[in-house]
Amino acid sequence: MRKYFIRIGCCIFLLLGALLTGVANAQQPVPTPPDETIRIPTEEVHLTIRAEGPFPGVAPKLRADELMVFENGVPQTVTSVRAIPAQVLVLVDTGAALSFAKTREIATLATQLVIDDLPEGSAFSIMQYSDLIETPVGWTTDRRSAITALSTGLPTGRRSLLSDALGNALKTLVTRPAENRHLVLVTDGLDGPRAMTLESPALRALEEANIVIHVIGYTAMEEDGAKEAMRRVRLNTRPSKPRIPKEIFDDMVRSLPISIEQKEFLRMQNEAQQIIIIDLDSERRKMLRARREEWAQGETTMAAIAIRSGGSIRVPVDATALLNDAIAIGRSIGEYFDVTYSPEHVTGTAAARKDRTISVTSRSDALKLHTRKFLRSPESK
Repeated sequence: MRKYFIRIGCCIFLLLGALLTGVANAQQPVPTPPDETIRIPTEEVHLTIRAEGPFPGVAPKLRADELMVFENGVPQTVTSVRAIPAQVLVLVDTGAALSFAKTREIATLATQLVIDDLPEGSAFSIMQYSDLIETPVGWTTDRRSAITALSTGLPTGRRSLLSDALGNALKTLVTRPAENRHLVLVTDGLDGPRAMTLESPALRALEEANIVIHVIGYTAMEEDGAKEAMRRVRLNTRPSKPRIPKEIFDDMVRSLPISIEQKEFLRMQNEAQQIIIIDLDSERRKMLRARREEWAQGETTMAAIAIRSGGSIRVPVDATALLNDAIAIGRSIGEYFDVTYSPEHVTGTAAARKDRTISVTSRSDALKLHTRKFLRSPESK
């Protein structure tokens, strides 16, 4: 009987051991392969969009539900629309080795009018280029002080180094907030004696940086002046300069052994108005013809880059129109908004590395919208 109970106990013990082992094995975690981390890159695109309302000169309000943004024809979801202070660099051409339009007075007054008509709160800087590139007014929001600082006039020079000036302009603009940045160019579109082209690295870099370009072009005024100067026989419509500068002439005449009346006669001849000018310099006319072609090409390039950036170009025919255009450009900057969206493509894909076509439309007939034409990725260079 005792052996029977011992056997029963052993069986129970073995059964309990097996049961505990099974439970322990059941609780043992089963190794699983490591989780794969899925990274979904995102991109936020900033567009600087101009909204023209039904009343010229009056900046409209813009809401996200009033506009549609398309990237390569695909509609995008707008995530924000903001009216924020503009960052404006005014870049003025003051090189006048051969010019019929650029003067110190016109360049200075046009610059003053642009900044005086910027929207309140705008930050701006003024840069001029000729032989040298100088910054008479650094970044500020104080329009009154800037206008006063320009009262002595912008310095002038002989050459117009536009490519170098654009490089400097980009360097200073990229230090500013990325939203609502503008470059106002008062220029004839020439880089030295040659016109800028759209293949210029300086222009391409500006296009990639989401900078709106506005152009006030000297080109029509320059071409008209050159056309008149190319005539073989023409009436002199401007007061003639003395044939010999007055200081030099006075020194020459003072030592001559002649009477006062004779000296006065010579002075009158030296300062006599030229009624008819006969130009027999064929090489000069050839040079002017070539320069007119360069001015025309420069205007074409400046117009293309301005429109592609979401800006505009104005080509006045005289000084009065140029000053009015300076006022209009300053005021138009108040019509720009910072608009953002997150494109559906994945950054880093082949599609993302290509230049993308951008377009905007308004759901309201009362609004006209303008923005840059391309979104250029640095990877696509």
